[in-house]
Formats: sequence, C-alpha cells, structure tokens
Amino acid sequence: MGHTSSIALGLAIGTEKHNIVCFDGDGSTIMHLGSLPIIGDIKPNNLLHIVLNNGSHESVGGQNSIGMKIDLTQIAESSGYNTIHKPVKTVPKLMNALDILSKSEGPGFIDIWIKKGSIKPIPPLHIVLNDIIDDFKEEIRKK
Repeated sequence: MGHTSSIALGLAIGTEKHNIVCFDGDGSTIMHLGSLPIIGDIKPNNLLHIVLNNGSHESVGGQNSIGMKIDLTQIAESSGYNTIHKPVKTVPKLMNALDILSKSEGPGFIDIWIKKGSIKPIPPLHIVLNDIIDDFKEEIRKK
C-alpha cells in the first residue's frame, strides 16, 4: 500500500509522450502526502492523480481514515496541482472534471468520494515480484 503517486511520477517523467493516470486510495495519499508537493514542483503535464476516497483503509482491513475529514483537494492545489475544487461524487461530475483537467496544464488532481464497502475482500496475491518487474520493463520498452 502506498507510494502509488511516487511511482506514477517516475512513469510520467520517464514516458513524457504517454498520459499517466494514478489511481490512489485516500489512506495511501494521506500516508504519503510528501509526494504531492514534489509532483507539484516538477509539474508533469502528463500526470492525472485520482484519489478514490472512501474514508477508510479498505484494502487492508477497513480501518477508518481521515480522507473525508480533510480537504485533499486544497492540499493538492497548494502543492501545485491543477484541481477540481470539490470532491467528485457523481459520474456526470467526474466526466466534467476529466474534461476540465484534459484542457489544463498538469499535473491534475481529482478527489472522488466513493462508498465504503464497495469492493469485495481482496484475496492474497501469489506473485513473483521479479516476474512483474521484468514484464513491466518489457512493456515500457515496447512503447
């Protein structure tokens, strides 16, 4: 859990001709707030940071977070992101937000409020990390 935005920043810097969309959780974003001002300072035009905010650390047990108690958009904006000023709560507002940010200089930030309990329990992953790294490197080389 976490570091999603830092990894997305690295991808955005390394693949400037591709748009990078970072899907982050509110808990992860809060734990790694230090990445927001770094992203805002570097200002990658090809990065869109979307926070799926359900007010919890749902993927690791459902403990409450403060995601809906603080203004993540204000933090992102003061860090140098272009933002949508209110949490997005409906599909039409999300589509409008995406349209607005697609016409703006990056990085972009959207705080999407979703319901807690909207995902099923995540099963344990049985992966070989080196295989994932190799597959990822191969995909980057193709582009």
